[in-house]
Amino acid sequence: MKQQPRHLIVTSDVRTWKFDQPVIFLGKWCLREQDKDIWKKMDAVIAKSVGVENQDRFSLHTEARRIESMLFPRLVTILNEYQNVEQDQRYWRILLGHWLREIVQLLLNRIVTIERCVNENQILSITCYDLPKFGLAAKNYGDIWHQSDNIYWNAKINERLINQLQIQDLIIEKIQCEPTQIREVSKCEITNANKIEIYKTIYKNARQLVDRIARRAALVFGRENDAFIVNSYLPPEKELLLNMALGQFPQRRITPDFDVTSEVDNVLRATLIQKMKLSTDTKIEKIIAEFIFELIPINYLEGYKSLVEASELVKWPKNPKFIFTSNKFVADEIFKVWTAEKVSKGVPYFAGQHGNSYGTNKFCVSTIEEITSDRFLTWGWKGGLHQHLPTFIFKNTSNSRIRKPDRAGLLLIQDNPMSRFAVWDQADDFEKYMSEQFRFVSSLEDHVRAELLVRLHPAYAAMWGEGDIRWLNFDPNIKLELGEAPIRSLWKTNRLLVHSYDSTGMLETLEADRPTIAFWQNGLDHLVEEAIPYYEILISAGIVHRTPESAASKINEVWSDVDNWWMTYEVQNARKIFCYQYARTSKKPIRDLKKVFLENI
Repeated sequence: MKQQPRHLIVTSDVRTWKFDQPVIFLGKWCLREQDKDIWKKMDAVIAKSVGVENQDRFSLHTEARRIESMLFPRLVTILNEYQNVEQDQRYWRILLGHWLREIVQLLLNRIVTIERCVNENQILSITCYDLPKFGLAAKNYGDIWHQSDNIYWNAKINERLINQLQIQDLIIEKIQCEPTQIREVSKCEITNANKIEIYKTIYKNARQLVDRIARRAALVFGRENDAFIVNSYLPPEKELLLNMALGQFPQRRITPDFDVTSEVDNVLRATLIQKMKLSTDTKIEKIIAEFIFELIPINYLEGYKSLVEASELVKWPKNPKFIFTSNKFVADEIFKVWTAEKVSKGVPYFAGQHGNSYGTNKFCVSTIEEITSDRFLTWGWKGGLHQHLPTFIFKNTSNSRIRKPDRAGLLLIQDNPMSRFAVWDQADDFEKYMSEQFRFVSSLEDHVRAELLVRLHPAYAAMWGEGDIRWLNFDPNIKLELGEAPIRSLWKTNRLLVHSYDSTGMLETLEADRPTIAFWQNGLDHLVEEAIPYYEILISAGIVHRTPESAASKINEVWSDVDNWWMTYEVQNARKIFCYQYARTSKKPIRDLKKVFLENI
């Protein structure tokens, strides 16, 4: 049967849609929940999602890593030549490795998505924005996360890729527009809203005071060879004690503000794009290579020298004994370039695990922080890299195991759609995820459901998932907490905590011995082989479930006496075995960390 010609829609902006002819949406990200009454009435289909099947997903992931490995040495050579420096690959990987990895994944996903859509459908036309001055390059790494959720940036990327793919007979229409805020944030019920605002104000004022004191203390008491410890993920009091144990005055390390003033140099970028071009017949590799210098953030190109100069002015140790952080290595540009400079001079660099997925998720093997650090401190597991050093979970080093038998609530902790830098279709994943959430709630007995509080991810409002709208459409009476209350305050008021994704939170509540149940989509498909037996132990104990109905059934079964179930030998033994591997505890965390550092510098 001959396919019907369709207009291709690549954004959620209805101004680019056609209502008088058949259309095809490039992905489910085009279909906002608040516009359902519009798109439900259209003669529309949705292009097949990329990476839905586990094997396809892993193949795309492997391909992205291969392309990254192929492009990186070439990128380093060009940057060294232009910046007139001789930095090694480790230096550049510390500085821009996270960006390169994610941009390669994003481009591969978009190219494959468009190619499959065009090959499997008859595409007649597309509507694009007429925004000739709209640039694609971000200022820094942090900005690219905002870009990935910006409809104009995504539409521009898709338009550029469609042009590169040279789709025959495609009619490209342009519309004049002024960028506007598309998503309107909903007003939902929030628990203890007034108290939360008070707490936030108190916290902000206290932090500003501490920062001022810290800056002065650093100038007075800091030494040029002090170990540089920042964002360790240890509780503040533990980080203070660690500094003291190392014989140095405790300091709060603060990165000064840095806003690059350089602007995009299109002539320069055009020259470097030519140098980055590959001599290959592989279309995908060629397109991605040519996009690198169009998308590279200003901080790594035009503003690089200013960034280096800013890092040289910070009041940090000039010859630190070692550097240790558990999350500054991702988005803090001054920290990254400062660390890269110190590492190139032989300063030992320790990175710490800052959440789940490390050591378990096969899509997170050999992260940038793992391969660039001298030693990577895990929460208990030992992987295949020489950098891996088993330690303990940093975030829960104080005992929080006291339970109150009168707690009534059931807390469902929600995920947020990931950024669109993954190689698979995040919108499709999130659609299935929300369907499973609704199935879970629908399977709860009425008296249990009455106690339910759904906590949205703290970043939900900044992303495209519309979790609030979806929940209220499902049940207008659902109790929502908008991710603003401190999570541990919610631990105290709920008798049972439910994690709807394989999360850091699950590791924390298991380590803290809080009654926990978890379920998520796709079972154990995301796990490395070594991790599967440990998760199967949790499944056997009724802690982790393969379906939302199974999780709800278990909750219905134990609800009248959750603590009695939780303290059974089978549950506690499973929890201890799992935690020793992935969320280990330490009775003397300061002593243990001091020993790790001193033995490895």
